[in-house]
Amino acid sequence: MDQTIEEVKEKCPKIYSKELVETLFENPYCKGEFIEKATGVERKAAARYLHQLNDAGILECQKIGKTNIYINTKLMELLKA
Repeated sequence: MDQTIEEVKEKCPKIYSKELVETLFENPYCKGEFIEKATGVERKAAARYLHQLNDAGILECQKIGKTNIYINTKLMELLKA
């Protein structure tokens, strides 16, 4: 988690918050709803945050049906080990 905090601060400093990063570790995947609830931002802002984290390589976007989910790949690797 500390490594991800530093990565978000470095690559996406404008969106960094402790609540945002903690949300990425509550589940191995994340949706906009999770970000909205944790940080109190609107839906569009939550979607923008997730896209920025995806573009920075911190999360990986996968489309499931009509919904985009964002996988915390580093956390998934730890859980699989």
